[in-house]
Amino acid sequence: MATYSIDRFTTDTSTGPTHTIYTGATERAMVREAGVFQASSVRSRFGLGRPAAEGVTPTSPVLFLAEDPASPASLVNSALAWATRPTNPTEVLRRWVTPVTVGVGVVFYFSRGILIPVSSQFVLANFQTNAQVLSYFVLDEPPDVGPATAPFRVRHSQKQSFGVAAVHGTRSAWHEHEGIRDPSREAQADSGSRVN
Repeated sequence: MATYSIDRFTTDTSTGPTHTIYTGATERAMVREAGVFQASSVRSRFGLGRPAAEGVTPTSPVLFLAEDPASPASLVNSALAWATRPTNPTEVLRRWVTPVTVGVGVVFYFSRGILIPVSSQFVLANFQTNAQVLSYFVLDEPPDVGPATAPFRVRHSQKQSFGVAAVHGTRSAWHEHEGIRDPSREAQADSGSRVN
């Protein structure tokens, strides 16, 4: 898994997706962060989400850039224009209403990530007109969530590093949710008790 990012200055000021990222047929990606910064003195409304209809034939796409120069080249692209443009999401995951002050912006962090499946698109959509913005995305590629056809599994090395405690009544326990170890159940197993 490696981290990649891209920052683009949007060119299309009409209603619709202004910055689209998309995966190929063999790679998924996990969006970790997105930022939008006002680049014109025109108010608008922007949202992040999956397009209602995906774009066809991007114009001059740009591959994401590796944050570690030793990482392999990204397989995820960024596009500002299309022969057939994507359409705005019916519903969005995040939304921002811009002021009219150039340089003001917002940064969205996704602690658990937003998965982009293979051959799929994710967009920054403009719900009004005339505003240009600086838009960036940070993603992990490939996402560390196991095979596309398998349920989520956490590797053994990851299990050892998790230490998130939760309080149940008057005692603390570690969740087994998503593969996090539960020492009390491991102790039962070690003592010969069967754990279902």
